[in-house]
Amino acid sequence: MPPPSAHADTGSAMQDTESKFRAIEALFFLPRRAFPARNLAMAYPGDLIDIYLGQRLIGRSGPDGINDCLPDLDTYRHEGIYEGTFREDADISALLAGAGSVGPGGLIDIGGELGAKIRSAAGFNVPALALTEPSAGVNMLLRVDAASDCDVYREVHAGQGQGRVIIASIFDGRLEFRSGFSLATAAAGTVETGILLQLLTTLIGVPLPLGALEISADQVSGSVAWIKKPAREEIPLAFVPMYLNQTEVARLHYYLQGERRRALEEAVREALGSPDPTWREWFGDVMTELLGSELPAEAWARQFLAGGEGAEMVPTDEVISALEEDGGVLESLALYAAALELLDRGSGIAEFNTE
Repeated sequence: MPPPSAHADTGSAMQDTESKFRAIEALFFLPRRAFPARNLAMAYPGDLIDIYLGQRLIGRSGPDGINDCLPDLDTYRHEGIYEGTFREDADISALLAGAGSVGPGGLIDIGGELGAKIRSAAGFNVPALALTEPSAGVNMLLRVDAASDCDVYREVHAGQGQGRVIIASIFDGRLEFRSGFSLATAAAGTVETGILLQLLTTLIGVPLPLGALEISADQVSGSVAWIKKPAREEIPLAFVPMYLNQTEVARLHYYLQGERRRALEEAVREALGSPDPTWREWFGDVMTELLGSELPAEAWARQFLAGGEGAEMVPTDEVISALEEDGGVLESLALYAAALELLDRGSGIAEFNTE
């Protein structure tokens, strides 16, 4: 791969950072059969969403509410299913380009009276994650009320969703992109969060998320969150669809076999860890050569989620079970999604309206 070159501007650096965050988000959730949500403020199993329009069409009014189209649906929430750092290899040095080059130990000296040095790599942290699913299995979602207002559910069950998706289960919690930092001994005991926050904000050129800074009790170390999803509390982060387009999933899975899949995994890993601000250029060339016709004409998630004319929509569990004999179908989906997020192709799951 090419050596690092001139630093990117602030806007480009933040865009690259966000692309790496979304790529790792895909690597985290797709092996769990889940597709990352885009600002889906409220969601429960059985809800019907439109990924084209970014709308929640039918669903429960709250945790204890009832979905009128699925009146028998009961759910169970599994708390604390994951907590910790998923991976730590995303280079964000371009974001701090104004501070200078990366020094020993992968640290960047950002200067100032605090003597702060920040890691040039960010960790994808999951402070909290819960899973809510039908208490008696996904077949509960087949018991649709006879009312005509619920015909849209019957259309989705018949494979005619046209971008409409029934949520089988939902992950909610919080995600963060964090880098650790150290402070000069002389600054210990005298640190004011505001000073460090102002220094970082000036350096990267954009406001940091609410509560971005965490400083140790002895005030000689801490971490900064470049991205927090959400800024506070917890929101739906990803959904497991009731159906997948079996033809599309199978085609991609069989395409990404052997050496091609290994090359894709290596390229994604190298792009995530690259300090070169021009990484997207060489990565795009590699993906064009590697994926060829499999680079989608539309955003990556739509080909797997959207029903409609000719689509072979099959329950998600059945699709995965049928292909897992060859192994790695979910990992193939995750690598593919991560690669396209790195290219800024996007998932095609629209930003949902705030409710």
